[in-house]
Amino acid sequence: MCEEGEVMTYKVERNNATGAFGCHFEHGGHKYFARVRYVPLSWYTECTIYSEDVLDLAWGRWHVPVTKEGLISCIEEFVRMKEERK
Repeated sequence: MCEEGEVMTYKVERNNATGAFGCHFEHGGHKYFARVRYVPLSWYTECTIYSEDVLDLAWGRWHVPVTKEGLISCIEEFVRMKEERK
C-alpha cells in the first residue's frame, strides 16, 4: 500500500484474445484483481474488481473505456472509495 502522496504503479496486462485489460494489485493488506472488458453480446463495457481474499465479493462500474487508462482510473476510484470508508 502506498503512503499518502505516493503514486501507485500497476502492471496492466492485455488479453489479446478478448481485448480486455487486467491487473492484480494490493490495497490495505488485501489482494484484488481488476478487469475492464467488453460485455459479451452487448454494447456495454464494464470494470470489475474482485477480492482475491474473500469469495463472492466484487465491485463494478459500467461504461469504462477498455484501455489501460480506463482500468487504472477504475482502480483509483475503487481505492478512493475504500479510503473514504475507513
